[in-house]
Amino acid sequence: MTNFDARKGIIEKLEEARGAAIITYFLPDRGNLVPLFVGDDALMPFHSLLEGLKRNDAIDLFIYTRGGSMMTAPTIVRLFREYAKKFHVLVPFRSHSAGTLIALGADGIVMSKIGQLSPVDPSTANLFNPILNPQVNPADPRKRKPISVKVVE
Repeated sequence: MTNFDARKGIIEKLEEARGAAIITYFLPDRGNLVPLFVGDDALMPFHSLLEGLKRNDAIDLFIYTRGGSMMTAPTIVRLFREYAKKFHVLVPFRSHSAGTLIALGADGIVMSKIGQLSPVDPSTANLFNPILNPQVNPADPRKRKPISVKVVE
């Protein structure tokens, strides 16, 4: 049995126990993996998955993230609500910042003993932010260092 098959079996058992379809959303943040964050690139895959499920009574989002786009989080919540009468977020470990915002938009949050939500710390990136790498297109706000809205006056 592969690791994928083992995980799939665990998710199927969890779906049965919860009486809900489960979609997993894991965004790596350590090791030799490129860190990923909640962003607009998740919207189309979520839409495709939800279309495949059609309208369900209950859908759970099993999430692990260190955060991401504050603008994407409410869009993810609205998308899940279009396909489910009840939308819950499962937090096995971390659901920080934008992940916390997603969890707060759900009908319920189920957390493990070590589950974590965090403060929501929105940041902004625009043409006035410092450039992360001068070799990239300086007009692209995604290539600029984000600045917490707390320091913007």
